[in-house]
Amino acid sequence: MQELSNQSLEHIVFFMLKPFENNEMDTIQKLIYDISLISGVVYCYFEKNLSDRSKGYNYFLRMGFENEKDLLVYQPHKSHILLKSFLSEYVMDLLILDYYIPKIYKHQPSKPNQQENQLYL
Repeated sequence: MQELSNQSLEHIVFFMLKPFENNEMDTIQKLIYDISLISGVVYCYFEKNLSDRSKGYNYFLRMGFENEKDLLVYQPHKSHILLKSFLSEYVMDLLILDYYIPKIYKHQPSKPNQQENQLYL
């Protein structure tokens, strides 16, 4: 990819996952929260698909990064590796898209007690 200074990067992973048992979604939400705290991650969503046109892809992960370098920091990060490892026993197939979007920036809190990241689950 050729990074452009006036653009950010969006990373989407479409998952075809086997059904979860017990409280796996609680673990996934914790792992998603952990990756949302990685430097350069602007937003992070992990959601169940609602469409019947998804060809079996039933979950997606959507992330925004300030720039391509932040994606390169994210990929080998321990939190990302833990999420991949946990999901590996459920993944039947996945599709990954990375593409440029208009420039986005990580929100900086205006108050000392305000959280730096907002997480959407």
